[in-house]
Amino acid sequence: MERKIGEVFELAGRKLEVEKAQPGSCNGCSLLNETCFEKREVIGECVDEFRDDETDVIFKDITDKKEEL
Repeated sequence: MERKIGEVFELAGRKLEVEKAQPGSCNGCSLLNETCFEKREVIGECVDEFRDDETDVIFKDITDKKEEL
């Protein structure tokens, strides 16, 4: 499974957005300390070598972000 950059999805009551990451870096990922590899079937792949677009991504929590009108 691969979520597209910019895609927003919900996980455990949180709203997450897929963002492009610095190569090889998990900095800024909201799932960094939550054993993300065990959740791959739900969140999708984040490592470039496993993604069709060959881009590392992070999952940023935007739960409290205000919706723009």
